[in-house]
Amino acid sequence: MYPIGHLALAYLSYVLYARVTDIQLPHGRPLAILVVASQLPDLVDKPLVYIGVLSSGRSLAHSLVVLVPVLLLVGTILVHLERRPLWPILSVGTLSHVLGDSYRLVLTQQWTELRFLLWPVFPAINYPNDGIPPWVRLLNHGFGLGMRVQFSLAIVAVAVWAWSRHQHPVKR
Repeated sequence: MYPIGHLALAYLSYVLYARVTDIQLPHGRPLAILVVASQLPDLVDKPLVYIGVLSSGRSLAHSLVVLVPVLLLVGTILVHLERRPLWPILSVGTLSHVLGDSYRLVLTQQWTELRFLLWPVFPAINYPNDGIPPWVRLLNHGFGLGMRVQFSLAIVAVAVWAWSRHQHPVKR
């Protein structure tokens, strides 16, 4: 999934979480945290691959073995700092990223491709480095089904955001 898809999925996942728990949708700084959290696994793993620390762009920050304990630790720290409402935003945003990278593999039953979820218990797949920067890859990818789904999610997310802003304007 590309950044726009991760962002849309994170926002829509948080909208669902907010609806189920009857809490307010994020705006301002909490919304910015959701935006960063939606990209966080790639913001950690991809640079570490480029500098040679990791061998796969889906390993350390994409692993539930690493991610869940880190999120629980961060949650404990946020509770201690009396910032508890930020923890679900960070958790939903980050975990939705992993979901976005996993759902197609589950739907197509590519179980061995999912081993990044349990890194370092299982080694991550080393994808060949063809030297194509990610932004060029995005342009080369075109507007296939996967991109149409991601752009559709983005349109729905923007529509939900605009509707929620209209229904519940932020008081300044």
